[in-house]
Amino acid sequence: MEIDIMSKRNFSRKIQISDDIRKFDVSNIANFIRKHGQIPMSWGYKNVTNYMDKALVFRVNGFEHRGVVSITLNHKDLFNVELLSGHYNSKKVVEDVYIDSLINVLDSLIETGNMSFDEYKKKVNESGTQL
Repeated sequence: MEIDIMSKRNFSRKIQISDDIRKFDVSNIANFIRKHGQIPMSWGYKNVTNYMDKALVFRVNGFEHRGVVSITLNHKDLFNVELLSGHYNSKKVVEDVYIDSLINVLDSLIETGNMSFDEYKKKVNESGTQL
């Protein structure tokens, strides 16, 4: 998957990266997410952006969150996931996410929330999408 590199000047006014955030291989995380197939597709995963090798930023259109998601690597080598509005205002932050739970955390924040599988299936059917 090709990742757009957004210029620091255009993007820095929209998203804040704290000093304790470390550089990481953003493309590996983008590919890790993409390889989970239908899960990120259900979020409307698009506009994937590498922000200065310090954040993976992308847009989603899920049942629970519509807007922007930012994934950063903190000083503990764990991920921070931040949900942002379309205008880049912070809505929610989940800190210290392990790689093995990253997809589940993202899916819960973006798409499924606290819904059971049956509740989610019903919502998907009501939206006219196939599960």
